Amino acid sequence: MVRSNVTYGKMSKFVLKILLLLSVRMSRSEAQEEVTFTRLPENQTVIEGEAAQFECNALVANFSGTVNFFWRVLDGEAVVANIGENMSDITGISRALFLENGQLLVLQGVQRQANGYEVACRAGPELLLTTQDPPFAVLSVVYPPTYTPSPPDQSTTPTEGATFIYNYDFEANPQPDEHIWTRDGKPLTSGDRITLTVNSSANSITISNVSRSDSGVYTIFSNTSAGSGTANFSLDVYYPPVLGDIQQSVTLNTGTPFTLNCTPVDEGNPPATVAFSYNNTGAAEESVTTTGYVLSVSSVVRNHRGYYSCEVSNGVGRDSVTVQLMVRAPPT
Repeated sequence: MVRSNVTYGKMSKFVLKILLLLSVRMSRSEAQEEVTFTRLPENQTVIEGEAAQFECNALVANFSGTVNFFWRVLDGEAVVANIGENMSDITGISRALFLENGQLLVLQGVQRQANGYEVACRAGPELLLTTQDPPFAVLSVVYPPTYTPSPPDQSTTPTEGATFIYNYDFEANPQPDEHIWTRDGKPLTSGDRITLTVNSSANSITISNVSRSDSGVYTIFSNTSAGSGTANFSLDVYYPPVLGDIQQSVTLNTGTPFTLNCTPVDEGNPPATVAFSYNNTGAAEESVTTTGYVLSVSSVVRNHRGYYSCEVSNGVGRDSVTVQLMVRAPPT
């Protein structure tokens, strides 16, 4: 009988413990249901780099203890941060300050990545909190237009006749009403050869059959309530050099000077260089001189007769000419 009483006593204590736990859980559930928010966080709009503040307050019926607060930051369905104390290194936020027992949340150094974040607070007695988030407040981050070349190493030295395209990635909040393109300060619009493409995340300019006259400084500009943004690049169209008309056969008397002037009528872009060659009948090389685009012989002799060539080139194209020199000598 004594053994039976001991067993019964242990069972009674176990049952009592279970009843106490159920009572605590029921009281906690009732307390959760009695949480009343007297202030909920409101939507905030801040300029990039500044701080955003969210406030929350709540009352718990028939409870005189400490009301605890806890903050959640979401990006869509993804949880960015659960904040119950000061925190750093939150994506798009340099630091979160948990102030006034959690009733005030300050997000410092807000960046554009945080645009659209949803912020909600939970509250409850002691260590208990509401299990459901109340309505979210939305964080909006405004920032001026930025244009980023995409890719960053785009060529701006096309060859004449090619199709030239230059792209910018674009970010702004709010979006501008328009993007303004200029060349050397003069407004540009889409036309026969020029196409300007604009959308919320990218801008581009396309020039078909690009010409040397298209060279210049191209600028894109936009303005919003958050500020203005601009970017530019210099277009330098390459084209080959061109020689003028050069007489291709020359007859001279001995003792007279000979000059082959290969100065191009258009040096091209980049500027051309010149190369001379000649095939005469044995005149000393030192008697033939070159200066810049000019080959000369101060006094021709019979051995200077032959063919003299020049070629101008700049890596884009080339032009050349060959002149036959014939020398008349007095009869011997």
